[in-house]
Amino acid sequence: MLSLTLSILTLVSLGAIENLGISTAMPIVERQFGHVDLYGWVFAAYSLSSLFGGSFFGAFADRHSLRRSLGVAVSVFILGLVLGGVSTSMTTLVGARVVQGFGYGGFAVLPYMMISRYFEGAQKAKMLAAMASAWIVPSLFIPPLAGIVAESLSWRLVFLGVVPIALVSGLLADQALGNVEGGLKGFLLERTSLRSILARSLSGLGSALSVGTVIFSISIGNASVKYLLLSVGVIVFLASISKLLLSAELHRLKDTVLILLARGLSSFAFFGIEAFLPFVLFTVKDMPIAEAGLILTASSFSWTAGSWLQARAFRYVSFRVRVGLGLGIFLVSLIALWLNFYDASLPGKFSVVVWFVAGAGMGVVYPSITLAGLGSAREGSDGEISSLLQIFDTGGFAISTGVIGAVIAQGTGSIPGVMRIDRYASNYEVAIAVAFTAALASILFVSSGRYSFLKP
Repeated sequence: MLSLTLSILTLVSLGAIENLGISTAMPIVERQFGHVDLYGWVFAAYSLSSLFGGSFFGAFADRHSLRRSLGVAVSVFILGLVLGGVSTSMTTLVGARVVQGFGYGGFAVLPYMMISRYFEGAQKAKMLAAMASAWIVPSLFIPPLAGIVAESLSWRLVFLGVVPIALVSGLLADQALGNVEGGLKGFLLERTSLRSILARSLSGLGSALSVGTVIFSISIGNASVKYLLLSVGVIVFLASISKLLLSAELHRLKDTVLILLARGLSSFAFFGIEAFLPFVLFTVKDMPIAEAGLILTASSFSWTAGSWLQARAFRYVSFRVRVGLGLGIFLVSLIALWLNFYDASLPGKFSVVVWFVAGAGMGVVYPSITLAGLGSAREGSDGEISSLLQIFDTGGFAISTGVIGAVIAQGTGSIPGVMRIDRYASNYEVAIAVAFTAALASILFVSSGRYSFLKP
């Protein structure tokens, strides 16, 4: 069990280092390449590709082994990092992120499958909290280090610097997984067919392409084409997830759908706003990039605290109450964040404090929704529900970065100097209002379910 725990935490730490480093360096990349309209696509392309990667590598692990699936996923991830580090434009960087995201999807979904199969009840809650804790050490030094490297040397070194870390993490996880591979492989091969694997992979690909179509439709000027693409995207997405929902053995379909909607909307609200926070603090509040990156450190710390709090409250506080309280804290934080950009006299450091509080709220919400999702599936359907959680999680984030990126870039192309900065601030205020609406809808969805299958 110890080796399994270490392998999970190793993979989470690698994802944390990559996420914190590149998110911090991106304002410097935008300053060199321009094209703020593609800023959100750097994150959206990564997330969408991870949707397909998660479905493919989760199915690949079912047919072969976790160890083999992990090896291929980490290799693809490293290739994407190298391509990102040598990119010559924002467009080629988006392409590199597609490759990188596909690999990341592999070692993002596997830990949830391991937790679902090998940990019981409260142990699952503690493991999810431990996964959040794996962000603590990277969040301490990665954002300021990445900021210093990007400003003083080159943002390319942030991408390339993750490569040796990925190699070491992959090797350590490979050795640890060797201790459990035999039992897992034998267990899965009895009930996994190539047809099922192909269906799951295509569902992931369909979800990624459909969400990408929805995001792309936002930037289309022609109203007829816009709504046509939007309709096609929504229809394909619903068809893709319907296959996974129907193939999974669930305790109550309606409650599972409500959980998934809450997952997607929460991801939309939190990660979409956070993805652009370093950029707007760097651009609007004139904070040094190393200081702007502290916003990621603050939320990582408080998220971890919130995760451990929900782990302790798991047996005593209902799912609806935990999620309601967490999202309530987050909504208050969004109001304070909006005021920070509405009032130009407020310092950017105020946002760091505000986002620290927001992270605590979401630290309670996220693992609570994950546990409820895993609990909604009967034995044998943990792979399908893990894929669905991944789809709604990354899909919500991808759509959010696309929507918020479009909102922030709106009307800034031909505006010079100070006027452009003012437009960024006002546009970001609109983005915060959109996130507030999504978080409020998430509360409403959660409060509508019964969740009789959840045992305190």
